[in-house]
Amino acid sequence: MMSHDSHQPATGNPQPCFMPLLMGAASSSGAARYARVDVVAAQWRVHANLLAGLLPDCFVPLADGPDHAGLLTVAFADNQGVEFLAGRGYRVASLLVRAAFHDQKGPSGDFVVAMFEDDCLPIVLGRELLGLPKLFADISIEDRPDSSMACEASLWGHTLFSLETGPLVPREQLPEQVPAAAPLLGMRSFPDPTSGDLFGEPLLTPVEATLGEMALGSEATVTWGLAGPGEVACVAGLLDAVRTLSVDEPVAVVRSVMSRVLRTDRIQRLSPPCRLPSSSL
Repeated sequence: MMSHDSHQPATGNPQPCFMPLLMGAASSSGAARYARVDVVAAQWRVHANLLAGLLPDCFVPLADGPDHAGLLTVAFADNQGVEFLAGRGYRVASLLVRAAFHDQKGPSGDFVVAMFEDDCLPIVLGRELLGLPKLFADISIEDRPDSSMACEASLWGHTLFSLETGPLVPREQLPEQVPAAAPLLGMRSFPDPTSGDLFGEPLLTPVEATLGEMALGSEATVTWGLAGPGEVACVAGLLDAVRTLSVDEPVAVVRSVMSRVLRTDRIQRLSPPCRLPSSSL
């Protein structure tokens, strides 16, 4: 039983020393290494037209089947032994859409719609280096006696979203394909100096993972927060958007423990840049 501790890519990579006077490169070995990542995630099939509303116009949901549905993932993770935090840890709550750049055959991965974390350093690094829309939140991840889990991300006392699973059963034989190892898709934003429009430089960050343990379930419920601008400021726009999604029966409920490497030394720029909605985080 697991225990719980607190179009084409263009050539060239982002400069590794994005804060040269303060910090230098994100990792002395050119990659962000995590000794232990404990993830609980659930996935739902959602109509691609609804998921497209969460993406910039240069990304499309990967969709298949007669219902033309794509994948929405809600994931909570406890990261420990993080190299760039001197072995410390932090928690993450993510909303992800399986997407591709420009069309169904473009570079693909998990587009990070929003990623909340409870430590400021990975928030700053992730926004500046990976182009991920990271914000602070208080994050709780609870193991229940029946092996189910209850997770919540909140801001200033207001729930943003929560995930509850049914009992999770350990799997003896581990799969060859590791969950949570899809590339991360993000965007570094910049304003056009003439028009003032906001544009994004799309980025793809490869992920490597070595799976240690896995447990599977069949039941999960996600609950979206009801707070408005007066309670959670700019995050209210995100909540308004996700509340339009229908998430009933999940297609996957997984808890996995792994070591993980974000290949910040192999980030790919995708071109051309794309226009961002005015509500981008």
